[in-house]
Parts: sequence; C-alpha cells; structure tokens
Amino acid sequence: MKDTVITRQQKIKELIYLSILFLLVCILNLISIVIYKTSFTELFSEIPRVLLITGILYFIILLIRILIHGLKTVYRSLFKK
Repeated sequence: MKDTVITRQQKIKELIYLSILFLLVCILNLISIVIYKTSFTELFSEIPRVLLITGILYFIILLIRILIHGLKTVYRSLFKK
C-alpha cells in the first residue's frame, strides 16, 4: 500500500475551507435570530447544530471536490496525447 503524505499547505487549505463554512453557518444563524426576533443566547445554545450543519456542508463539498478531481483524471487519461 502506498504511503501518502498530507502537506502543511493542504492542512491549512482544508482548515480554511472548514473555517469559512463555520463562519457562513454562524452568520446564517445570526440572520435567523434577527429575522425571527429571538434571544441572542441562541447564538451560543445552537452551536451543536451549527457544527453539525458545518460538518454536513464540508462533507458535501468534499464529495463534489473528489468527483471533480476524478472527472479531471478520467478526462486526462482519455485524451492523453
């Protein structure tokens, strides 16, 4: 089995993706608090839900990125000169 190495740049890139998703979900949570005029304590009490939604979105984006990478690999191998 081939050993794989995850570089520092790859780890930082994935952490940035995850951080951006977390911030987006937090902003959506904040917008919903303002729209529905609920207590701002929900910003903290809904953290488990925010983390769950962040994880689900990260997984979906990860699947899309894997699919795109796979399609690029197949395309390159089919039309290789």
